[in-house]
This record gives sequence, C-alpha cells and structure tokens, in this order.
Amino acid sequence: MVSKAEEIYHKVQALPDTTQRAVLQMVESLAGNGTQAGAHPGGRLAQEFDRLVEIWRRETGYFSFMSQRALHPAYQRIIGMGWALVPLLLLELQRQPDHFLWALEAITGEKPAGGMDTLQSAAGAWLEWGRERSLVRQRSQLG
Repeated sequence: MVSKAEEIYHKVQALPDTTQRAVLQMVESLAGNGTQAGAHPGGRLAQEFDRLVEIWRRETGYFSFMSQRALHPAYQRIIGMGWALVPLLLLELQRQPDHFLWALEAITGEKPAGGMDTLQSAAGAWLEWGRERSLVRQRSQLG
C-alpha cells in the first residue's frame, strides 16, 4: 500500500526540475520545518541533527559493519526526521563524507549512488543529485 505522501512524491517527481524545486520550497515553507525554518545551519532542526550525528559517530565509530551503525537509535532518528533533513544530510556529506547514504536513500527513495564502489564516489553522486534539485549549494557558494 502506498502512502499519500509517497503518492504525492511520485507525482512531483514527474514534474520538470524547476517545478519540482518550486513545489518543494512551497511545501517546506507551509510545513514550517523546512530549509526556510530550521534546516539551515544554526536552526533548530540543524541543531538536533548535529546532536544526533555527534552521538551516532561517538557511539558507533568502532563498529565494523555499516548495518550495525545504521541500526543505532540516533541514525534511525535522523532517518525519522524525513525530507526536511535532506539538505542538511547533503551539506554534511559535502563537509565530511560519512555513511549517510542509507539515510538519504531511506528518506528519498532515490538511488543515485547505485553501483558506486567507494564512499567518495557515492557521496559525489548524492551531492550531484542534490545540486540538480537545488538542495545543496556548490562548495564555493557556502558562506
């Protein structure tokens, strides 16, 4: 069974890229917790994300398998924060590539890094995906 949110997401994906960006911005502003209201660095959502990332890295850094790391409660909470967190996940990948690829795939349902064999190449594929959707800025645009 497909949820209403998934149904809407698939309809939006069929729109031209510029329209997709406009719809995403409108939904985020209406939701009151998107990039305009908390997902920017320093916002409440960003602060919670940073806190969870710190806990996750501290408590799972010694784990051998990513599957163990992905099952950690902090990582699961990151996934549970949903689409509003995608720009922050992408910025974090840009800043310090880490294993947020599972979280991005779980949240977005996309697989731009399918078949990539290194963390660097997979992170690059996700960053390109984010740039194409105006979800992440070029490194030179960060202030």
